[in-house]
Amino acid sequence: METDTFIKPLSGAGLKVIACAAMLADHLSKALSVPDPVFLLLSSMIGRIAFPIFCFLLAEGFFYTHSRGRYIRDLLILAVLSEVPFDLALHRSFFDPGYQNTCFTLLLGLLLFTCLDQMERKNLSLNKSRAAQAAVLALFAAAAWLLRSDYGVYGICCLAAFYYFRRLPVQAAFLGCFILNLDGFGAPAAFLALIPIYLYNGKRGRQLKYGFYIFYPLHLLLLCPLISVFS
Repeated sequence: METDTFIKPLSGAGLKVIACAAMLADHLSKALSVPDPVFLLLSSMIGRIAFPIFCFLLAEGFFYTHSRGRYIRDLLILAVLSEVPFDLALHRSFFDPGYQNTCFTLLLGLLLFTCLDQMERKNLSLNKSRAAQAAVLALFAAAAWLLRSDYGVYGICCLAAFYYFRRLPVQAAFLGCFILNLDGFGAPAAFLALIPIYLYNGKRGRQLKYGFYIFYPLHLLLLCPLISVFS
């Protein structure tokens, strides 16, 4: 007797498109003076699904990339180049030392993954390994707090959830979204990210090389002239 098998439709490329669209909605509502109901829809709901998906994709990329060093380098360059557009679009200044763009959080997460992976490869006792990993996690959380990167400590802990539960992506997403809501349950719509992550089929899909690296600073730059018109 044949049974129907549910075919998951979303590739990594599809997830990236969804995350970028959600991020655009979030930044658009924050950069422009939109009415409260529109802000609630675009930022507080649609926009909240972007970060968990990017965390998931970062963990996937970390374990499947051919060059982790190049991955770190590219994300570092992107974070630095995006800071001025980020501050111009969202803070109306060339540089705001009190708040850094999301790519710095993802970069810290990538460095955290590298350290945790190296520790897992060492022949340490279980207790020593757990203590060392906890110390490293605390160190990167402190770095995010000092850097004032987007999502801060909660973002780093969310990324850690995707690392440790990488074989259980939906459970990792649930834990990550729960962590993001520890600060007063301020992002309940983040749990909507579980749906596209569940629909992920494990395939890369058709990738536009450096597409995200171009889209992130470019969409922020394009928001800047809109601010003077609509704000």
